[in-house]
Amino acid sequence: MHFDESLKDFILTADVYKNQPIEVVNLHSNYIIWIKEKGCTCSVNFKEETFKGNTLLFLNRGEIFECDIDDYQEIVVIHFNPLFFNSATFICKFCFNSLVYVDAAAVSFTEADGKKVERALDTIIQIHDDPSHATLMQLDESLSQILIQGLAVKLRKQYPYVIGFIENVEEVYKEEHVISEYASKLSVDPKTLLQKFRKLEMKNPGGVVKARVLIEAKRLLAYTDMTTRKICYEIGFDDPAYFSRFFKKNTSMTPLEFRGKFAKKNIET
Repeated sequence: MHFDESLKDFILTADVYKNQPIEVVNLHSNYIIWIKEKGCTCSVNFKEETFKGNTLLFLNRGEIFECDIDDYQEIVVIHFNPLFFNSATFICKFCFNSLVYVDAAAVSFTEADGKKVERALDTIIQIHDDPSHATLMQLDESLSQILIQGLAVKLRKQYPYVIGFIENVEEVYKEEHVISEYASKLSVDPKTLLQKFRKLEMKNPGGVVKARVLIEAKRLLAYTDMTTRKICYEIGFDDPAYFSRFFKKNTSMTPLEFRGKFAKKNIET
């Protein structure tokens, strides 16, 4: 299946900077910034920061990034649609930006892992430049690769339950909304799982699942012609009326109101 120009609604811009100033005034969107082999000194939210090479920065709404780079440096800036988070930006929002870091949500990689991230970013740039031969699955796979590498560096050694939970959510959130089932898969009780999330000052497990379900509901409403009833069943609800109440409670719009506001002309069928 081809998605043509509709994939550009997911990746708004994808640029490689070399020997020129960069300014990202990020009022409404989400960015991934990749600082390649050579590190650099940049300004994040008006504070000077020095980053090593092979470092990813995650910018959420309201954050500002500025940098002057020379001939020996390259920085990749990818700008994502703010309404429909795929896996990488979703986890960035609920993990990296929820943790109490002093200034920037950043992950530095070894040279070997950095090459994996760079390959994924190259694929995203290719999808942006020529979406006519790409699929949404390819985009998701590339972002998931970044997600997996980033989370492994940040959290894997100390917080395996949190990582396991997030990986399980991405696999089965459409079928499973009950936290006790996720906890059972990790051989831990729900209370212990909640405590581990609180230790990281993250959104609670139930909130993560709910948010992931809402993101998929929004994507399907805006980018497909599926009926509300079919979407309800697709993301694991049994009752369309309950799904509509759930959606309105969490978005202040009914599903049809959301579709009327955000539906795209090029849709997935």
